[in-house]
Amino acid sequence: MLIHVRAVGVCGSDVHYYLDGHIGTFEVAFPFTLGHEFAGEIAALGPGVEGLAVGMRVAVDPAIPCGHCETCLDGHPNCCPSVRFPGSPPHEGALSEFYVHPAHLCVPLPDTLSFDDGVMLEPLGVVVHALTLAKIRPGDLVAVLGAGPIGMLTLQLASRTAGAVYVSEPVAERRAMAAALGATAVCDPAAEDPVAWLLRQTHGRGADIVIEAAWGEEAVGQAVYMARPAGKVILV
Repeated sequence: MLIHVRAVGVCGSDVHYYLDGHIGTFEVAFPFTLGHEFAGEIAALGPGVEGLAVGMRVAVDPAIPCGHCETCLDGHPNCCPSVRFPGSPPHEGALSEFYVHPAHLCVPLPDTLSFDDGVMLEPLGVVVHALTLAKIRPGDLVAVLGAGPIGMLTLQLASRTAGAVYVSEPVAERRAMAAALGATAVCDPAAEDPVAWLLRQTHGRGADIVIEAAWGEEAVGQAVYMARPAGKVILV
């Protein structure tokens, strides 16, 4: 389908490409359009598309797996080695007026959700996957390292099941937002050791589940030491 793009999110990966020109072995070596978190209106439909109509509002699952490799057929299309991904070289992104995308990867948006809400479904999917791996049980103590968009979404979903959610975040505004969204307690890792802080909060026990959503070298190590014996660490 042809999508009239109405909203696009800025992912951390977009920032890396913009500032560094590469992520790992994926290099931007020519004028390039970023953007993979997007929503819009259907402007035109290709032949054979059913159940959708021009003018319909849609959110987009950006990843295009091949659908026929062993990984896809085994039920893990998110790990497809041949995946095509908007905004990741050499595939142009969605920071444009129009974008063409497979119809089966576009989901109608209900009237209760805005285009901005539709954009956030992609990062929300990342969090849902992480918490599916975490398997939080009622009453579990959860620690979240990093209160950016992914960490904040993690906090909101984890709080529905966990007994307590502790958040470590160096940016004051984000700490305040985390507290407003239901964090049991928040820590400034620039002012105190977050591992010692978490152990004090849990009376030396540690967290049942630690979600690392900061992607800082220090945070990965901190996550391991925050987990209780036989606890679980999820690196988002």
